[in-house]
Amino acid sequence: MSAFDQLRAAREEGAILVLDGAMGTELESRGAPMDNDAWCGLANLTQPELVRAVHEDHIRAGADVVITNTFMSGLGPMQRAGASESFTEGIDNAVRAARHAVQAVAERPVAIAGSIGTTPWGAPQATGAAGLRDGYARQVELLTEGGVDVIALEMVTDVRLAVPALEAALASDLPVWLGLSMQVAGRDDGEYDSLPDIDGARAVAEACMTAQLDAVTVMHTDVDDVAAGLEMLAPLWSGAVGVYPHHGRWRRPHWEFVDVDPPALLELAWAWVALGAGMLGGCCGLQTRHVAALRAAVDSGAFA
Repeated sequence: MSAFDQLRAAREEGAILVLDGAMGTELESRGAPMDNDAWCGLANLTQPELVRAVHEDHIRAGADVVITNTFMSGLGPMQRAGASESFTEGIDNAVRAARHAVQAVAERPVAIAGSIGTTPWGAPQATGAAGLRDGYARQVELLTEGGVDVIALEMVTDVRLAVPALEAALASDLPVWLGLSMQVAGRDDGEYDSLPDIDGARAVAEACMTAQLDAVTVMHTDVDDVAAGLEMLAPLWSGAVGVYPHHGRWRRPHWEFVDVDPPALLELAWAWVALGAGMLGGCCGLQTRHVAALRAAVDSGAFA
């Protein structure tokens, strides 16, 4: 039985899985340069050992699942960054970094999720649903060949991009996670204007919801907005649910860190579990210490 099959069986029996923390913002905090077009995607080419180190630290902190550094490694970002000839190498290096990290330090089953960004910033340079689907399919194929256990569609905020990405992911025969991102209207966080409000996220979810999904996640959504997202999702989806939120401010291509105290995160996480979340982790701005806090809380039975 694969690591993912073991984890999924545990999840189905009521265990809470711990997902990893941020990759892109963690790379930036450790000195990796961020590209205006490919963000942290070029680190797979220039600093693959640092990518692996972040994975290793998340695993040591207690992550059951690590997510590849491929959110901004698709055809579109790499083309816009002038690195299209290194597209395959970047994906291969990213999956290898995750796989080697698992092999090096994991002392329990740890699965690898292959990230695919579905934002306009990360989309393939194509027109029409067929062209978009083909562009996403190339990334899905490389992730699958590299040995990921599950495809994680991330920042699914635009139906036009989401549907072809979902079609490409489901065609892989791997489990697929649908990662929804949103914001609560009126928060007056101008840097998140690109995220849909709860009603907009609902429309995206309704367009993408299918029984073929392994799980739906609320991700890259501010920690203070997650509960509203879960409440929106509840009538639409009765399957497995995950949460990995962000906290901080985005100034392309950089992240401005705004700290969230781990005990405060745990208070929020308790509410997320009560709303149905069975997988907990972090996105931009949430670090290894947040993963460790979630792991400790899960192991202590704090969410029981």
